[in-house]
Amino acid sequence: KTTDWEPVCTIKGHAKSVQGAVFAGDQKTLWSTSSDGQIKEWDIRDCEPSRRLDIKMPSGFRAQKLGLLPDGDTLLGFARFVDRGAPIPRWNPTSGKELAPWAEGQKYIDMGLSDDGGRLVACAPDFMIYLWDTRSGELLFTYKAKTAVAADMCVSRDGGTVVWQADSKKAAVLDVSTGKETRLPCDKFWLKFAFSPDGRRLVVSYVSTTDIWDLSSDPPTRKQILEIGRAH
Repeated sequence: KTTDWEPVCTIKGHAKSVQGAVFAGDQKTLWSTSSDGQIKEWDIRDCEPSRRLDIKMPSGFRAQKLGLLPDGDTLLGFARFVDRGAPIPRWNPTSGKELAPWAEGQKYIDMGLSDDGGRLVACAPDFMIYLWDTRSGELLFTYKAKTAVAADMCVSRDGGTVVWQADSKKAAVLDVSTGKETRLPCDKFWLKFAFSPDGRRLVVSYVSTTDIWDLSSDPPTRKQILEIGRAH
């Protein structure tokens, strides 16, 4: 069954296309990032958005991902598809003050944050993968990927599983506890990922298809759950 959702409100204000967005924990504040090089904060209460804070990103930096850490006082941004890697900048979302980059001095080609903000995964240009506990800052795991990391890294809430888009229409799934890397066949190249809260299910979305994988089985099993036709 398909449900057509009606928007609660529409926010306008970026000069160019919006690349990413994230809600605050109270669901009353939204941060958005755009190819215009700005991060904007919006108060969406009463469906009357009002811009309260503009963060101008470093020259040449265009964030395509945003994430909020559990403390609510740290906003992360990241630009994907940077061949030589880029730092992971941090800001205080209340003041807009730029903080020292995450893992200062290091550069990464992609990153992903768990849905609760508690785990951060990033990949360096040499395909070394790093996993941190964002609450303590502790580096939990490092791993040399066997499959190239193309884009869209994602990590489960418990940090037990990492997934990324690889070449040749494949997704790579890494079991952190065992170091086992599994390749999942996918019908398209452009993928988006999301984990269930317990990390046992993985949703893989394309333009017109959504698949769900059971990661608790060995090998993982796939069930196609939605066909919505060609996008226009």
